[in-house]
Amino acid sequence: MKEQSFYTEDGSGMYFEKITPNVKKQSESLILFHGGAHTGSCYKLTPDGRKGWAYYFAEKGFEVYIPDWPGTGRSRDVALEKINGEFLINAFSTLIEKIDGKVILITHSMSGAYGWKLAEIYNEKVVKVIGTAPSPMGNIQKISEIVEHAGNNLSMNFNGRNIDLNMETPYICDENFIDKKFIGVSSKFFPRDQRDNYVSLLQTIAPKLFYERFNVKDSQMKIDVSNLRHIKILVITGTEDFDHPRELDEYIVKYLKENGVSADYIFLGDRNITGNGHMMMLESNSDSIAEIIFQWIINN
Repeated sequence: MKEQSFYTEDGSGMYFEKITPNVKKQSESLILFHGGAHTGSCYKLTPDGRKGWAYYFAEKGFEVYIPDWPGTGRSRDVALEKINGEFLINAFSTLIEKIDGKVILITHSMSGAYGWKLAEIYNEKVVKVIGTAPSPMGNIQKISEIVEHAGNNLSMNFNGRNIDLNMETPYICDENFIDKKFIGVSSKFFPRDQRDNYVSLLQTIAPKLFYERFNVKDSQMKIDVSNLRHIKILVITGTEDFDHPRELDEYIVKYLKENGVSADYIFLGDRNITGNGHMMMLESNSDSIAEIIFQWIINN
């Protein structure tokens, strides 16, 4: 197995890694997009020291690409005011265009919206999209209520809780956000004895990305869903994911199907897997979930 590191040459300074398997058994390449406050490293190593999804899929014969969002992790610094969804899409597009042949996208959380958009733009190159607890497209996402807005300070209500944001300052996830959203209060599989190790790797989030994720003033990315009709899509979620109850993520699939897109939904509870929170790729049964995704890929 060969590992290489690169930077894009498009002005975004985006860092990405490429893992080439010893024997390439799959014709498509796989791109793993991390979610907010994380880096691509979440796909390489779990908090308890096991190999992550990147190696799992490389061992299955996929050529695997793992970017860090522009301005995040090992990517070069970018002026904060430049970083929004469109800026990320342009950087990710540069990566997709570098890859020969067809690609499969695996997104997580906030990057879900970017996956839908990339699939729309590259509907002849992207053949499958797997959204793991993904953010929805702006077409169907509820607009967050603005509770208070004074200057650059914004307080918004999302899913029944208030979130404060300063539009000139990177968002820092507080302890409650980390424990409730990422780790999950009821998660049975997150290695809690490695919590400090996990938290030490978390990143800040550019405020415009957070603003769009919560669809303030209808700002979340929208797509022309008809451009996804040649693409096969899977949405997968766990039973203990605070911001991703079954009915919310299942509705993404319902919307896609109603618009002629081939889409499947896997709620892990239906597979007798109960207890997964938001960070499925880092939890102790991560290999089992990767195997479910792999089986879906090869059978679709």
